[in-house]
Amino acid sequence: MTKQQVEADIDGKIIQNDQKLITGQILNGVLHNILDFADNGGGGGGGSQIISINVNTGRILLSGGGNIDISTFINSFIVPESRLFPNPLYQPPTISLSANQPIDTYEIGTSLTITLTAAYTANHAGSKISYKLIKNGNTGSPISTNESYTDSIVISGSPVTYQGIFLGNAGTTQLNDDFTNTTNNPFSSQNWPSVTLEYKGDRKIFFGSGASSPTTSSIVRALGNYIFASTVGVNDFDINTGTTNKKYIFCMPFAKTLDNVIDLDAGNLDITDLYILQGLGTINDAAGTSYPVKIYMMETAVPYSSNHRHKVSFY
Repeated sequence: MTKQQVEADIDGKIIQNDQKLITGQILNGVLHNILDFADNGGGGGGGSQIISINVNTGRILLSGGGNIDISTFINSFIVPESRLFPNPLYQPPTISLSANQPIDTYEIGTSLTITLTAAYTANHAGSKISYKLIKNGNTGSPISTNESYTDSIVISGSPVTYQGIFLGNAGTTQLNDDFTNTTNNPFSSQNWPSVTLEYKGDRKIFFGSGASSPTTSSIVRALGNYIFASTVGVNDFDINTGTTNKKYIFCMPFAKTLDNVIDLDAGNLDITDLYILQGLGTINDAAGTSYPVKIYMMETAVPYSSNHRHKVSFY
Protein backbone atom coordinates (compact mmCIF):
# COMPACT_ATOMS: atom_id res chain seq x y z
CA MET A 1 0.00 0.00 0.00
CA THR A 2 1.42 3.34 -1.00
CA LYS A 3 1.41 6.45 1.10
CA GLN A 4 -1.17 7.95 -1.28
CA GLN A 5 -3.45 4.94 -0.86
CA VAL A 6 -3.22 5.20 2.92
CA GLU A 7 -4.13 8.87 2.81
CA ALA A 8 -7.03 8.21 0.43
CA ASP A 9 -8.38 5.54 2.74
CA ILE A 10 -8.19 7.74 5.85
CA ASP A 11 -8.89 11.22 4.47
CA GLY A 12 -12.23 12.71 5.46
CA LYS A 13 -13.04 10.09 8.11
CA ILE A 14 -13.73 10.95 11.75
CA ILE A 15 -12.87 8.41 14.45
CA GLN A 16 -14.63 8.57 17.84
CA ASN A 17 -12.49 7.91 20.90
CA ASP A 18 -13.70 8.63 24.45
CA GLN A 19 -15.91 11.57 23.39
CA LYS A 20 -13.00 13.12 21.52
CA LEU A 21 -12.65 13.34 17.79
CA ILE A 22 -9.83 12.94 15.32
CA THR A 23 -10.18 13.83 11.67
CA GLY A 24 -8.65 11.99 8.77
CA GLN A 25 -6.52 15.04 8.03
CA ILE A 26 -5.00 14.90 11.54
CA LEU A 27 -4.48 11.14 11.28
CA ASN A 28 -2.66 11.69 8.01
CA GLY A 29 -0.23 13.87 9.94
CA VAL A 30 0.38 10.87 12.19
CA LEU A 31 0.91 8.63 9.19
CA HIS A 32 3.55 10.95 7.79
CA ASN A 33 5.48 10.46 11.02
CA ILE A 34 4.99 6.70 10.82
CA LEU A 35 6.15 6.60 7.21
CA ASP A 36 9.29 8.50 8.14
CA PHE A 37 9.74 6.06 11.04
CA ALA A 38 9.36 3.04 8.78
CA ASP A 39 11.59 4.44 6.04
CA ASN A 40 14.34 4.97 8.60
CA GLY A 41 14.26 1.37 9.79
CA GLY A 42 12.04 1.68 12.87
CA GLY A 43 9.73 -0.98 14.29
CA GLY A 44 11.95 -3.80 13.14
CA GLY A 45 11.03 -3.08 9.58
CA GLY A 46 14.55 -2.30 8.47
CA GLY A 47 13.37 0.36 6.05
CA SER A 48 10.43 -1.76 4.81
CA GLN A 49 7.55 -0.12 3.01
CA ILE A 50 3.99 -0.02 4.37
CA ILE A 51 1.88 -2.62 2.59
CA SER A 52 -1.39 -2.43 4.57
CA ILE A 53 -3.09 -0.56 7.39
CA ASN A 54 -5.86 -1.61 9.76
CA VAL A 55 -7.61 1.48 11.08
CA ASN A 56 -9.65 -0.50 13.62
CA THR A 57 -6.66 -2.14 15.31
CA GLY A 58 -4.28 0.67 14.68
CA ARG A 59 -1.59 -1.67 13.34
CA ILE A 60 0.49 -1.14 10.22
CA LEU A 61 1.98 -4.11 8.43
CA LEU A 62 5.38 -3.62 6.85
CA SER A 63 6.75 -5.46 3.85
CA GLY A 64 9.65 -6.76 5.93
CA GLY A 65 7.24 -8.67 8.20
CA GLY A 66 7.18 -6.25 11.11
CA ASN A 67 4.30 -4.09 12.25
CA ILE A 68 3.83 -0.84 14.12
CA ASP A 69 1.28 0.00 16.82
CA ILE A 70 0.17 3.56 16.07
CA SER A 71 -2.25 4.05 18.99
CA THR A 72 0.26 6.16 20.88
CA PHE A 73 0.70 8.32 17.83
CA ILE A 74 -3.04 8.69 17.35
CA ASN A 75 -3.65 9.56 21.00
CA SER A 76 -1.09 12.33 20.80
CA PHE A 77 -3.08 13.89 17.95
CA ILE A 78 -6.58 13.50 19.39
CA VAL A 79 -8.10 16.90 20.09
CA PRO A 80 -11.22 18.03 21.98
CA GLU A 81 -14.33 18.60 19.95
CA SER A 82 -14.22 22.30 20.78
CA ARG A 83 -11.02 22.59 18.76
CA LEU A 84 -12.44 20.79 15.77
CA PHE A 85 -15.55 22.99 15.85
CA PRO A 86 -14.21 26.34 17.08
CA ASN A 87 -16.29 29.30 18.07
CA PRO A 88 -16.73 31.86 15.28
CA LEU A 89 -14.42 34.85 15.19
CA TYR A 90 -16.71 37.87 15.32
CA GLN A 91 -15.67 40.58 12.87
CA PRO A 92 -16.67 44.23 13.41
CA PRO A 93 -18.26 46.12 10.54
CA THR A 94 -16.14 47.52 7.74
CA ILE A 95 -16.54 51.29 7.54
CA SER A 96 -15.14 53.43 4.73
CA LEU A 97 -15.15 57.10 3.83
CA SER A 98 -13.54 58.17 0.57
CA ALA A 99 -13.21 61.44 -1.33
CA ASN A 100 -12.69 62.38 -4.95
CA GLN A 101 -10.02 64.95 -3.99
CA PRO A 102 -6.64 63.67 -2.73
CA ILE A 103 -6.04 63.94 1.01
CA ASP A 104 -3.15 66.39 0.92
CA THR A 105 -1.75 69.80 1.75
CA TYR A 106 -2.97 72.61 -0.51
CA GLU A 107 -1.99 76.23 -0.92
CA ILE A 108 -4.06 78.56 1.22
CA GLY A 109 -6.84 80.03 -0.89
CA THR A 110 -7.36 76.91 -3.00
CA SER A 111 -11.01 76.11 -3.76
CA LEU A 112 -12.01 72.44 -3.62
CA THR A 113 -15.25 70.67 -4.44
CA ILE A 114 -15.14 67.42 -2.51
CA THR A 115 -17.52 64.49 -3.01
CA LEU A 116 -17.47 62.21 0.03
CA THR A 117 -18.77 58.64 -0.19
CA ALA A 118 -19.38 56.39 2.83
CA ALA A 119 -20.04 52.64 2.97
CA TYR A 120 -21.02 50.15 5.70
CA THR A 121 -20.54 46.37 5.58
CA ALA A 122 -22.04 44.73 8.67
CA ASN A 123 -19.91 41.55 8.86
CA HIS A 124 -20.96 40.20 12.31
CA ALA A 125 -22.38 43.47 13.59
CA GLY A 126 -26.01 44.41 13.06
CA SER A 127 -27.53 46.13 10.06
CA LYS A 128 -27.17 49.86 9.53
CA ILE A 129 -29.66 52.14 11.29
CA SER A 130 -28.47 55.61 10.27
CA TYR A 131 -25.51 57.67 9.07
CA LYS A 132 -24.15 61.17 9.63
CA LEU A 133 -21.24 63.11 8.15
CA ILE A 134 -19.27 65.25 10.60
CA LYS A 135 -17.18 68.26 9.57
CA ASN A 136 -14.37 69.65 11.74
CA GLY A 137 -15.31 67.43 14.68
CA ASN A 138 -18.73 69.02 15.20
CA THR A 139 -20.62 65.86 16.16
CA GLY A 140 -23.67 67.81 17.29
CA SER A 141 -24.35 69.31 13.85
CA PRO A 142 -23.75 66.85 11.02
CA ILE A 143 -23.54 68.41 7.57
CA SER A 144 -25.34 65.48 5.93
CA THR A 145 -27.12 62.20 6.58
CA ASN A 146 -26.61 61.00 3.01
CA GLU A 147 -23.85 58.53 2.30
CA SER A 148 -22.79 60.56 -0.72
CA TYR A 149 -22.36 64.29 -0.19
CA THR A 150 -20.55 67.11 -1.99
CA ASP A 151 -18.99 69.96 -0.04
CA SER A 152 -17.25 73.09 -1.35
CA ILE A 153 -14.44 74.62 0.72
CA VAL A 154 -11.67 77.21 0.49
CA ILE A 155 -8.44 76.00 2.06
CA SER A 156 -7.19 78.12 4.97
CA GLY A 157 -4.55 77.83 7.66
CA SER A 158 -6.88 75.62 9.70
CA PRO A 159 -7.38 71.99 8.59
CA VAL A 160 -10.77 70.85 7.30
CA THR A 161 -11.73 67.39 8.53
CA TYR A 162 -14.51 64.93 7.67
CA GLN A 163 -15.64 61.78 9.45
CA GLY A 164 -18.55 59.46 8.78
CA ILE A 165 -20.39 57.78 11.67
CA PHE A 166 -22.76 54.85 11.20
CA LEU A 167 -25.20 53.68 13.87
CA GLY A 168 -25.62 49.92 13.67
CA ASN A 169 -27.96 47.38 15.22
CA ALA A 170 -26.67 44.74 17.63
CA GLY A 171 -25.18 41.67 16.00
CA THR A 172 -26.71 38.21 16.27
CA THR A 173 -25.08 35.14 17.78
CA GLN A 174 -23.42 32.96 15.17
CA LEU A 175 -23.32 29.17 15.03
CA ASN A 176 -20.07 27.30 15.33
CA ASP A 177 -19.04 24.61 12.85
CA ASP A 178 -21.29 21.91 14.32
CA PHE A 179 -24.30 24.28 14.18
CA THR A 180 -24.71 24.95 17.89
CA ASN A 181 -24.93 28.37 19.51
CA THR A 182 -21.71 29.56 21.06
CA THR A 183 -20.48 32.71 22.80
CA ASN A 184 -22.71 35.75 22.47
CA ASN A 185 -22.07 38.32 19.77
CA PRO A 186 -19.98 41.09 21.39
CA PHE A 187 -21.31 43.89 19.16
CA SER A 188 -24.12 45.88 20.74
CA SER A 189 -26.07 48.60 18.96
CA GLN A 190 -23.49 51.39 18.72
CA ASN A 191 -21.80 54.06 16.62
CA TRP A 192 -19.10 53.00 14.19
CA PRO A 193 -16.85 55.90 13.06
CA SER A 194 -14.81 56.01 9.88
CA VAL A 195 -11.26 57.27 9.58
CA THR A 196 -10.90 61.05 9.55
CA LEU A 197 -10.07 62.73 6.23
CA GLU A 198 -8.04 65.92 6.65
CA TYR A 199 -7.31 68.71 4.16
CA LYS A 200 -4.49 71.04 5.25
CA GLY A 201 -3.50 74.50 4.09
CA ASP A 202 -0.04 76.02 3.94
CA ARG A 203 1.95 78.85 2.34
CA LYS A 204 4.31 78.14 -0.53
CA ILE A 205 7.96 79.04 -0.87
CA PHE A 206 8.53 79.89 -4.54
CA PHE A 207 12.00 79.68 -6.10
CA GLY A 208 13.86 79.44 -9.38
CA SER A 209 15.73 81.45 -12.02
CA GLY A 210 14.00 84.18 -13.96
CA ALA A 211 14.42 86.73 -16.71
CA SER A 212 12.69 89.52 -14.77
CA SER A 213 13.06 91.02 -11.32
CA PRO A 214 10.31 89.97 -8.87
CA THR A 215 8.28 93.17 -9.01
CA THR A 216 4.83 91.54 -9.16
CA SER A 217 3.05 88.60 -7.59
CA SER A 218 2.65 87.01 -11.03
CA ILE A 219 6.41 87.00 -11.66
CA VAL A 220 7.04 85.31 -8.30
CA ARG A 221 4.35 82.67 -8.78
CA ALA A 222 5.68 81.94 -12.29
CA LEU A 223 9.09 80.87 -10.98
CA GLY A 224 7.91 77.30 -11.41
CA ASN A 225 9.25 75.63 -8.27
CA TYR A 226 7.84 75.54 -4.76
CA ILE A 227 7.75 73.69 -1.47
CA PHE A 228 5.29 74.10 1.37
CA ALA A 229 6.79 76.27 4.08
CA SER A 230 5.67 74.17 7.04
CA THR A 231 6.54 70.70 5.75
CA VAL A 232 7.92 68.76 8.71
CA GLY A 233 11.61 67.99 8.34
CA VAL A 234 12.12 70.24 5.30
CA ASN A 235 14.16 73.39 5.87
CA ASP A 236 16.07 73.84 2.61
CA PHE A 237 15.69 73.74 -1.17
CA ASP A 238 17.94 74.03 -4.23
CA ILE A 239 17.75 76.76 -6.87
CA ASN A 240 19.09 75.52 -10.20
CA THR A 241 20.58 78.52 -11.99
CA GLY A 242 20.57 77.02 -15.45
CA THR A 243 22.59 78.65 -18.20
CA THR A 244 20.06 81.16 -19.59
CA ASN A 245 18.84 83.53 -16.88
CA LYS A 246 20.87 85.92 -14.72
CA LYS A 247 18.38 86.36 -11.85
CA TYR A 248 17.93 83.76 -9.09
CA ILE A 249 14.97 84.33 -6.82
CA PHE A 250 13.15 82.87 -3.86
CA CYS A 251 10.12 84.07 -1.93
CA MET A 252 9.12 82.84 1.54
CA PRO A 253 6.32 83.73 3.98
CA PHE A 254 7.25 86.66 6.21
CA ALA A 255 7.38 84.43 9.31
CA LYS A 256 10.27 82.43 7.82
CA THR A 257 13.91 83.53 8.18
CA LEU A 258 16.80 82.99 5.77
CA ASP A 259 19.69 81.09 7.32
CA ASN A 260 22.24 80.80 4.50
CA VAL A 261 22.78 80.09 0.80
CA ILE A 262 25.56 77.72 -0.28
CA ASP A 263 26.75 77.24 -3.88
CA LEU A 264 27.14 73.46 -4.04
CA ASP A 265 28.97 73.67 -7.38
CA ALA A 266 31.53 76.27 -6.32
CA GLY A 267 33.24 74.41 -3.52
CA ASN A 268 30.33 74.96 -1.10
CA LEU A 269 30.93 78.70 -1.23
CA ASP A 270 28.74 80.73 1.13
CA ILE A 271 26.91 83.25 -1.09
CA THR A 272 24.26 84.37 1.40
CA ASP A 273 25.31 88.03 1.10
CA LEU A 274 24.75 87.95 -2.67
CA TYR A 275 21.01 87.36 -2.21
CA ILE A 276 19.45 90.79 -1.65
CA LEU A 277 16.08 91.40 0.03
CA GLN A 278 13.72 92.97 -2.54
CA GLY A 279 11.22 95.76 -2.13
CA LEU A 280 8.05 93.80 -2.98
CA GLY A 281 6.59 92.76 0.41
CA THR A 282 3.41 90.92 -0.57
CA ILE A 283 2.18 88.41 -3.11
CA ASN A 284 -1.21 86.80 -3.70
CA ASP A 285 -2.28 83.33 -2.52
CA ALA A 286 -4.30 80.86 -4.60
CA ALA A 287 -7.47 82.93 -4.06
CA GLY A 288 -5.81 86.21 -5.05
CA THR A 289 -5.58 87.50 -1.48
CA SER A 290 -2.30 89.26 -0.65
CA TYR A 291 -0.13 88.22 2.28
CA PRO A 292 3.32 89.39 3.53
CA VAL A 293 6.47 87.73 2.23
CA LYS A 294 10.24 88.12 2.01
CA ILE A 295 11.71 88.01 -1.51
CA TYR A 296 15.43 87.60 -2.19
CA MET A 297 17.28 87.84 -5.51
CA MET A 298 20.84 87.30 -6.70
CA GLU A 299 21.85 88.66 -10.10
CA THR A 300 24.96 87.89 -12.16
CA ALA A 301 26.43 89.92 -15.02
CA VAL A 302 26.15 86.96 -17.38
CA PRO A 303 24.44 83.56 -17.05
CA TYR A 304 26.39 80.68 -15.56
CA SER A 305 28.27 78.63 -18.15
CA SER A 306 27.06 75.47 -16.40
CA ASN A 307 24.22 74.88 -13.95
CA HIS A 308 24.93 75.74 -10.32
CA ARG A 309 22.86 74.57 -7.37
CA HIS A 310 22.25 77.18 -4.71
CA LYS A 311 21.11 75.45 -1.52
CA VAL A 312 18.92 77.81 0.50
CA SER A 313 18.42 76.97 4.18
CA PHE A 314 15.74 78.62 6.31
CA TYR A 315 13.96 78.33 9.62
